[in-house]
Amino acid sequence: MKRREFIRNSATAMGGLMAAMHAPVAQALSSDSNVILIILEDVNDWVGCLGGHPDARTPHIDSLAERGQLFTNAHVSAPICVPSRTSFLSGLRPSTTGVYDNPDPWEDRISSLATLPGYLRSFGYRTYQGGKIFHGGYPTVWDDGFAHRDDPINPRNPASGLPNPSTSLLDFQPMDIREEQTYDYQVTDWAIDRIRKHPADQPYFLAINYYRAHLPWYVPRQYYEQFDPATISLPPVNPDDLDDVPLGGRNLIRAALDKKIERYQQRRTAISAYLSGMYFVDAMLGRLLTNLNDEIFDDNTIIMLCSDHGFHLGEKGHWRKSTLWEDSTHVPLIVIAPGVTTPGSVCAEPVSLLDMYPTINGLTGLHCPPYLEGMDLTSWLHNPDLPRDIPALTTFRPGNHAVRTRRWRYIRYADGTEELYDHDSDPHEWTNLAGQAQYRDLMDELGQWMPDDGPQADARG
Repeated sequence: MKRREFIRNSATAMGGLMAAMHAPVAQALSSDSNVILIILEDVNDWVGCLGGHPDARTPHIDSLAERGQLFTNAHVSAPICVPSRTSFLSGLRPSTTGVYDNPDPWEDRISSLATLPGYLRSFGYRTYQGGKIFHGGYPTVWDDGFAHRDDPINPRNPASGLPNPSTSLLDFQPMDIREEQTYDYQVTDWAIDRIRKHPADQPYFLAINYYRAHLPWYVPRQYYEQFDPATISLPPVNPDDLDDVPLGGRNLIRAALDKKIERYQQRRTAISAYLSGMYFVDAMLGRLLTNLNDEIFDDNTIIMLCSDHGFHLGEKGHWRKSTLWEDSTHVPLIVIAPGVTTPGSVCAEPVSLLDMYPTINGLTGLHCPPYLEGMDLTSWLHNPDLPRDIPALTTFRPGNHAVRTRRWRYIRYADGTEELYDHDSDPHEWTNLAGQAQYRDLMDELGQWMPDDGPQADARG
């Protein structure tokens, strides 16, 4: 069965399956393993263990990779927050749920689904929500959560006195505050406290979200000043990069907002600020890991770390997320599974964050809801060199999709225009091969993994 046929069939059958998943669960737990899911925001592939930027300082993310398995070719289902989180927490693609963009009513569209925390909870897990896991509360699947406290770096906090009221704006500056005042510090304290007080006779699922390096890059001064704009390394940029990009791709770039970085020659400062945000959140992760060393690095706790999507910092003239290129889709993914993963192991096969839900089920011995569209990665945790024939699929808005294999990235937009990049010879995606006839069969083959949707299709709105 072709992949697009599977997607249609799973969507058609979903109604009955959802009802079945919400029936009471009678069987006993297959496992009592605890699960910790660590979600970073807007952290791209610049982290040290992925070798993405020479000035990045992420020692604690890197040390976590050394304890388990790093997936070097992991990609998001959607390159923006709401559809990405909705996808990996529901186990379904944006084209199935209809959650394509941040304004979409995600909670209504997955309310009858057995989401990852809700599913584990139905098997006796106690579920803890540390900050923004879904893009909002979704309280019915959590037993306890972190109440977002006032953060002086949060521009939505009226008491912050910050100049920009919206996190959509590109802004950056050092802040003369104590790190203890920040959300990321406070949510770390909360997670440490919850794990230490959790009863030993019940498994838990704890998901913790770290806010930085999300815009705006307001970072405590001691972290901000670690990166000198004058000496920072700039990522390679091709000034003619957009010349062979079709209109479908160029329309995803918010040029009017992004050009201010280049106009005021702030690229070095902006990149330094982004790296300082990564350094700060890595330090907060380090607090979590150090304080809980004895409690979580045992034979009974599964740990996963990911970022909700990547981020452009001037590549292709773009300064944010929401594209179908590598900079937006490629993210860190680390798994520590006691007795399964080999410390320091690396898998280069293409995987999706959509695979996290079925993988957690596989590692805990629980049966997956039958409609999940991801893939259990347990086989690759045992053997990271195992070939994988299924590529990673990323979607942004109806009809716009990217397929990533070990070598190729193929993009097709809703208007039918295309891009094709060979990562063996073109890791920066500077040369679009889609117009060359010799690649037509390859693009048709890769296109079979894309769902049938688009402006003319039912967007389930």
